[in-house]
Amino acid sequence: MGVAGARERIHLVIEASISTVHMTNWYLVWVEGLRGPEPQKWSDDALWGQRGRTDVIVRFALSEREASMSLDQLARLHPVPPG
Repeated sequence: MGVAGARERIHLVIEASISTVHMTNWYLVWVEGLRGPEPQKWSDDALWGQRGRTDVIVRFALSEREASMSLDQLARLHPVPPG
């Protein structure tokens, strides 16, 4: 294998590594619902698309462990702030 072939192979390995390393970050987001504050779980992608929403009360970044929890568990762990 020549130098060009080795570079091409390294490039492909790096691309594959980068595409598999991306991890989704999760957030617990409290929004103003019809009956009061409502918890929702959003990913980075959803958060980016919702930046302009005016009904968001607060958002909490979740750890990997918290990201696997139910909304009920997260709501108890990160309650909506008073006010």
